[in-house]
Amino acid sequence: RTPPWSVLRTVAPMERWRRVRAWGSAHPLAFDGTLAVIFTAFNLVAVTEAPLVDEGVRFREPNALAYVLLVLGTFPILWRRSRPLPVLVVTSCGIVAYEALGFSTTPGPFGVLLALYTVASLCDRRRSLVGALIAAVGVGIVLTTARWAADTSEIVSNTIVFGTAWLLGDNVRTRRAHLQALEERAERAERAREMEARRAVAEERTRIARELHDVVAHSLSVMVVQAGAARRILGKDPNQATSALESIEGTGREAMGEMRRLLGVLREADQEQPFAPQPSVNRIGDLVEQFRQAGLATTMVVTGPERELPAGVELTIYRIVQEGLTNALKHAGPATAEVRLTYASDHVDVEVRDDGRGASTGGDGGGHGLLGIRERVDLFSGELRAGPQVGGGYAVRARLPVEEAVG
Repeated sequence: RTPPWSVLRTVAPMERWRRVRAWGSAHPLAFDGTLAVIFTAFNLVAVTEAPLVDEGVRFREPNALAYVLLVLGTFPILWRRSRPLPVLVVTSCGIVAYEALGFSTTPGPFGVLLALYTVASLCDRRRSLVGALIAAVGVGIVLTTARWAADTSEIVSNTIVFGTAWLLGDNVRTRRAHLQALEERAERAERAREMEARRAVAEERTRIARELHDVVAHSLSVMVVQAGAARRILGKDPNQATSALESIEGTGREAMGEMRRLLGVLREADQEQPFAPQPSVNRIGDLVEQFRQAGLATTMVVTGPERELPAGVELTIYRIVQEGLTNALKHAGPATAEVRLTYASDHVDVEVRDDGRGASTGGDGGGHGLLGIRERVDLFSGELRAGPQVGGGYAVRARLPVEEAVG
């Protein structure tokens, strides 16, 4: 099995550091434990092999207490993430006590530096400054009691080293807080978009329910009028009365289909709306002409035998064409559009396409038009596809099932 350090030797230094950081983030306790062992072993070896006399100054020979203080100065970093401030206090006390007692060569302050960095990166600014003060007091005690009390260069160098550790940790904390704020802002924006989309769908369902209600009410009104006429002529002209009754039956079946769809839509309390005729397939020509006058070159092609469709289907076809042409006019730029209506025995296909930039607004864009169209198509168990075309342009295609025409 290849050891992990041999793999690290084969990669670039920056990539090597990135992998080490990734491993440390995934295994924090193992990473800190490794550092604690390395730092402790380094200090123990350095102190054991250090001379007892340096520039005429005689030091105490390390004993059991010295080794305990060295361990206290480094090994507690194993718990630096869970107890950052206590670890800083313990490591600082260990190194300060070792120096104050006059043992041999000064050990490396690796544990104190890492603990100070951790306090600055994980704690709030107030606790971080307390940690910096603890480290500063510890360094001050060392400098005033140990061998270089009058050495200004040592004071400056230690201030720079410990100050750099604190600044690095504080910078990491600031960046982490900034990234967290950005993530929270993105989550809030995502929730707002979802709420807006749900609101748009609810409003569109209310609109659909209102329109279907008007369709059903119109059908029922026609049935009442036809039933009254059939009753009046039943004894005088049975054939005409039979024709009126057949018309009532067809209108009733259509109204029942619309009512079933109406019951599937949640309708909120409605405000009074002005009476107006519902759009139908016959008015698509007028709609196309309106968009021509608005500057969108639009053509309309109808294939297949035209026949009468349920009012709800006609209304949905009209809205699909209206939404598709509106998107083309707004977003396609200089372009031409085509409306294609295809009649089949059991369905009707409607397509609106343009040859513009292909950036029409969809359900996830700035508007919610296609969300409403999708709701309408789903009411009839239809299919809807919308998106950019190969070679440019945008297309909205829908297939709406219809029952066989009643002879």
